[in-house]
Amino acid sequence: MLIRSINVMKLKSVVLVGGTSEIGLSILSALNLDCKSEIILIGRAMPHANELIGLPKNLQFVRLDLESEEDFKKLKLTINGFFL
Repeated sequence: MLIRSINVMKLKSVVLVGGTSEIGLSILSALNLDCKSEIILIGRAMPHANELIGLPKNLQFVRLDLESEEDFKKLKLTINGFFL
């Protein structure tokens, strides 16, 4: 039952770590988003423009490599700032 209610509910805010991989972009396209949804994609490489077609305009990309300890610390700051 919980999964069914999540699929119906529109998501307002999404932070997707690994969001620029094929898997991440596939997950993002499967989410129930609307034009007001705010999205942060976190990844090593910025996605190509054609990969973002059909996604809400409130999309922000943050370049982080989570194998780097410094970038891992920046992840926490990025997420905290997003939800303030």
